[in-house]
Amino acid sequence: MTCSITEIDIIEQEFAELQSAYHRESCFKAVLDACGPHTSFDEGWKLTQDRFCSLREFCGGLATAFPGTSTVESDFSIVKWEKDVGRTSLTDFFLEGILHAKQFKQMRSINFK
Repeated sequence: MTCSITEIDIIEQEFAELQSAYHRESCFKAVLDACGPHTSFDEGWKLTQDRFCSLREFCGGLATAFPGTSTVESDFSIVKWEKDVGRTSLTDFFLEGILHAKQFKQMRSINFK
């Protein structure tokens, strides 16, 4: 699965807006800074008051990590990819990102609310 250029542009724009809001809006910055390691994904995004919806969906998809290497290898088989010479030098995290990007549209259908 891939996302369109328009969807990528919206996600990039919302990320820039989030960064800008963090630097411009002192109350917004204070609320986000109060988050800690025990703040859930949902709790954190509720603080944005339904701003940056496309970015939230994208991040929600990225937050769903594969449980282990056997699952990752299975997923490589499903998408018919192999770890060729160039890919073996990449980190597992980067490869995981590639797989997440391929399933982005499917992940958008999951209700994270």
